[in-house]
Order: sequence, then structure tokens, then C-alpha cells
Amino acid sequence: MTNRQTIEDLRLLSKRIPERPAPPQLAASTLVAPGHIEAEEVGRISSFVASLDQWIPYNLLAFHPRYEVADLLPTSPKQAQACPGAARQATLTRIRVGNQNLLW
Repeated sequence: MTNRQTIEDLRLLSKRIPERPAPPQLAASTLVAPGHIEAEEVGRISSFVASLDQWIPYNLLAFHPRYEVADLLPTSPKQAQACPGAARQATLTRIRVGNQNLLW
């Protein structure tokens, strides 16, 4: 499985941002899961998104284990604080940490 289609969709939609800047027709989201998606990966994803348009809203979503993925750890507050910094370093400007109620 690849993320090729997602990358192409982001590229295509980013070209249409000027047509309707508000509400944005494109937002990127990343599920921050310990051991899988850390600040380093968020930085690389953010660099790609910023290369398309630094104003694309970027949502970092806290993870909490449930159902089939109950064996993974939840996103820690420390990890949730490190990831927005990685996104800002990549020059993204509209960053939000979602699901903060799951942080413990």
C-alpha cells in the first residue's frame, strides 16, 4: 500500500486554494501515534504540506488506543507538545492539536 494517491490529491487541491480560501477546501491531518508518527515524521509531512502552501490548515490528532489497536500507547502530552514545533519549523502557520482531551 502506498500514499501516492493522497500526495497527488493534496497537490491537486492545493492548486485550487485561491478559488475559495475560506472555508479552506483543503486541510491536512496526522494521527500522532507513539512509535509510529513522532515529531520527526510530523516535520517531514509538514515540509511537504508547506511546499504546497504554508497556509494549509494542519491538524495533529492525539491517539488513544481502542478496539483493534488497543496494544499501542496513547499520545503523551510531551509528544503532543513537540509535534506542533516540528510543523512550525517546516513553516506551516495554521497548526492545531486536536483530541486534546485524550492526552494524559
